[in-house]
Amino acid sequence: MRSMDVAEDHVIGKLLNEPYKDFGVHEGDTIPFGIVKDGEDYVCVYIGEE
Repeated sequence: MRSMDVAEDHVIGKLLNEPYKDFGVHEGDTIPFGIVKDGEDYVCVYIGEE
């Protein structure tokens, strides 16, 4: 994932490789995601279509 733009409540990123499983997105797709805290860590979470 490469961050391309930052909005008020999410980030837009471009997938740099093909996902290992079929999530309905592919290498080169641009998707919105959020960053959430999971315990001590932060993770990126797909938030759906814009």
